[in-house]
Amino acid sequence: MLTVLKNHEPLRKFLFKRAVVNGIFNCILNYLIQYYSLLKFESLAFFEGEQSMAKVFLPLLFLLPFFVTLDVVKRTYKEIEKEKLSILHEEDFKWLRFARIQGVKNGGIAIGIGFVLLLVTLQLLPEGFRFDKAYILGVVPVLAGVLAVVYTYLPIIDLRKKQKLIF
Repeated sequence: MLTVLKNHEPLRKFLFKRAVVNGIFNCILNYLIQYYSLLKFESLAFFEGEQSMAKVFLPLLFLLPFFVTLDVVKRTYKEIEKEKLSILHEEDFKWLRFARIQGVKNGGIAIGIGFVLLLVTLQLLPEGFRFDKAYILGVVPVLAGVLAVVYTYLPIIDLRKKQKLIF
C-alpha cells in the first residue's frame, strides 16, 4: 500500500545533512589516506611503478559510491521505520538488496567513467608525464567529496523513479 507524502521537507533536510557529512568526511578521509600512502613518493605515473594514478583513483571510484550508497539507503530506511521521515514505501520492499545492487551499479558506472577519463588524460599528456604529490593531495579529496555528495542523492532519486518511495 502506497500513499503520497504531504510534506517532503524533512527528507530534503535529512539528505542535505547526510550529503554535507558524507562530503566532509570523505574529503578528510581521502586526504589522510593519500597523504600517508604517498609519504615516500614525490610524483606518480599513470600505470607504472609501485604506486600509480590507477591505484589511487580506481579503488576510490568503486568503493566510495558503493559504501555511500549502502549508507544512505540504510540510514534513510531507518529514519522511515522510526517514522522521522513520513515517506511511505512498499511494505515488502527489500531495501538491503536494492542498496547492494544500486551500490554495485553506481560503483561500476563511476569506475568505468573514471577509467575512460584516465585513458583520455593519458593520451593528452606527454609521454612519461608524472603527477606531483601536491596535485594528487588536492584533487583526490575534492573528487571524493563531490562523489560522496552525488552518491548521497542518487539512490533516493532512483527509488523515486522506480516509485518505491512516494514523495
